[in-house]
Amino acid sequence: METRHPLYQAAIDADNAFQTELVSVYGKQASEARYDYAKSTATPRLDDLAAAKIEADIAWLDELARR
Repeated sequence: METRHPLYQAAIDADNAFQTELVSVYGKQASEARYDYAKSTATPRLDDLAAAKIEADIAWLDELARR
């Protein structure tokens, strides 16, 4: 099993949760909705997951910048 940095794993997990919710809301149009701000934040859950994804991505990118 591959060991990943915890911040990298958190970013992956946040992205997976966001994508899963997009699929549950938009079905086959999820990939388009992902890049449409109004659609990707259309429900409170999507809004929360989008914010969590951004936060996790920033934490991981900050870690990479420190290296």
